[in-house]
Amino acid sequence: MADPRFGWGALRPAGARALIIERCRLLALFGHAGRWSVAGIVACAVAQVAGTIGTALTTGRLVATTTTAHRPADVVPALLATVGVVIAVQIAILAGRACEVVAARRIDGVIRARVRAIALAPTGIAHLEDPGFRDDVERACDLGLGWRTRSPGNAAVGEVTLLTNTVGGLGAAVVLGLRFPLLALGLTAASLVLRMLVRRQWMWLNGMEDSRASDTRKAQYFAQLAYEAAPAKEVRLFGLADWILDRMHQAYVTARTPAWVARASVLGRQGVTLTVSSLCGAATIWVLGDSGQAAGTVARCVSAAFAVIGLAFMGMEAFDIDYGVVTVRALDRILARDDMTPPAAPRSEAAQQASDTPPHIRFEDVSFTYPGAAHPTIDGLSLEIQPGETLAVVGVNGAGKTTMMKLLAGLYQPTTGRITVDGVDLRALDVEQWRRRMTALFQDFVHYGTSVADNVALSAPEHVDDVAGIDDAIAAAGAADTVAALPDGVRTTLWKGGTGAVDLSGGQWQKLAIARALFAVAHGRRLLVLDEPTAHLDVEAEQEFNARVTAHAANASVVIISHRLSNVRDADRIVVLDDGRITESGDHETLLTNQDGSYARLFRLQAARFTEAAS
Repeated sequence: MADPRFGWGALRPAGARALIIERCRLLALFGHAGRWSVAGIVACAVAQVAGTIGTALTTGRLVATTTTAHRPADVVPALLATVGVVIAVQIAILAGRACEVVAARRIDGVIRARVRAIALAPTGIAHLEDPGFRDDVERACDLGLGWRTRSPGNAAVGEVTLLTNTVGGLGAAVVLGLRFPLLALGLTAASLVLRMLVRRQWMWLNGMEDSRASDTRKAQYFAQLAYEAAPAKEVRLFGLADWILDRMHQAYVTARTPAWVARASVLGRQGVTLTVSSLCGAATIWVLGDSGQAAGTVARCVSAAFAVIGLAFMGMEAFDIDYGVVTVRALDRILARDDMTPPAAPRSEAAQQASDTPPHIRFEDVSFTYPGAAHPTIDGLSLEIQPGETLAVVGVNGAGKTTMMKLLAGLYQPTTGRITVDGVDLRALDVEQWRRRMTALFQDFVHYGTSVADNVALSAPEHVDDVAGIDDAIAAAGAADTVAALPDGVRTTLWKGGTGAVDLSGGQWQKLAIARALFAVAHGRRLLVLDEPTAHLDVEAEQEFNARVTAHAANASVVIISHRLSNVRDADRIVVLDDGRITESGDHETLLTNQDGSYARLFRLQAARFTEAAS
């Protein structure tokens, strides 16, 4: 496997300049570390550099004193000085590590908080469905596996460690050069070149591993299937344990094989590295051993020479830097995305006017295509939702019903066309203010791992303290008996992973989600979107739901998306969505008169099932 990165092109000025800029950016991260931890790191680094030079000097003095001393007491001062330097260096290393841990964790916390804030900043959700964005978020927030931690904090600390070792090594080269300038120059050049070559190899391996992020995530997905509680029922019922482990193994092998091949290639190239290292050691021994210098001078220069050769050593700081730089680059890509920029301020005064009345909504020739999709999901859709109207949207799976509602919520922007609210383009509205006028019960609603009260009130978080309103919404949704049976009523934590917490059945969760929607309507949301609201309810509970929504959402527009036509027959108007367009519109009786229409066919099919069940 040929790798052009191993060439001498690494010494080009442009490459060196880019490397310096990147390393300076790592040092700039210490602005998030706190002044005291930074001061401690700098002080300890200075002590370590001084210790490297001091070790060579005191060692030479100790040897010189030992060879000329007439009694043991004459050696004691030199010995104490040498021991003192060694102890001081070790103290500096330990204290520096403590400061480095504090600084690294603070930097990591700031970076990860920033990534989370960036991910939450856009008003839409398209970026969260982009695999490239998800890979970069995973890189930027990676907590590490085993010894490897992809951490910007560790990278910044590693850069300080590298600078400390480099300055110490160059200081030792000066000490050696005072007596043997050619040897000092040769060892320094050889050590730096060796380090450059080894680093380039390591960077190549690191890049190879990083390029397989999506495959690694796939392997982690199968690993989660093996140990998470949610899929455990099917995994055991279907006997999928071996299948999951096999897929996980295949995914990991696919992700790791290129790196294994690259490592084998790199290991086969270490002949030059070993040869140069051996020549450096042999040259040092030959030059110093044949120099005729005093024993103390030779000892000082030997200590300095090995410190210079240490410049070629790749410690954990090098790995921390190259792994952590990946995080910084990922953050750069996240920041460079156009869709990460918060939307501009509303452009019209009308767009900012709040209203306590149901909105008048129009879809005007709206089309929408998901990124990477070959065909639009919504294609030339035109639809009007009258204030206070109950509108039902029906259609087969994949017709675009849920996508249409996400467009209405501002979670996506139309590819073409526009959506207006009370005559104003939705893109001109303050999206946060608009969302305070609408609420939705999505088919895949969230089960929040918190109290029953929070699960209801989070649909209108500005009213989480409205205890009476929470109780009213629970009662309106028909969930009062369920909540009363819980250990702590509305204060019960609904998270089966917590101590003393409980979970609910699918139907019970559905009622709680309905209460969530009704709570929002009671607090000013005048557009209620219900996406398959009775998916987990039986027929009797479904009829009860219809009556309760009619009674408690009378002052709001209601949009019902449902496959169950029994849910929608009483709607003011029913529209059929097919291939992203409205193909039929009317009330229940009107649509049934079109015997060849999609609605009539679906209704006859569902009615036949109930008839067969009854017979």
